Amino acid sequence: MFVTADLVALSVQGVGGALAATAAGNNKDPEKGGKIMLGGIVFQMLAITIYMGLAIEFVCRFWYNEPFKLQGPSRRSPNWSLHVGPQHEADVSGIYAQFSYDVRQLRLPSLT
Repeated sequence: MFVTADLVALSVQGVGGALAATAAGNNKDPEKGGKIMLGGIVFQMLAITIYMGLAIEFVCRFWYNEPFKLQGPSRRSPNWSLHVGPQHEADVSGIYAQFSYDVRQLRLPSLT
């Protein structure tokens, strides 16, 4: 589901970029393509935010051993371990920093 959302977002960004580049090459206003590209970036950021929310919920349920519906004894193996640390937090922070940079770079005069 999230891979599909990411592919759709990347396609929308590509279409917007192509429209903006074509318009700029023909000495026309590339604003329409820029808005489409910005819409693709915002959609991608929304999809990643939803994904991260669900991933955090999964990690919390796993960590505290509280599944959505508890049906009998826990099947969790004592050999399982969960490796979530500063590196993963840095990865998520980097993704959001890159998105906010992209959105600022695409800020159009009519959107400010």
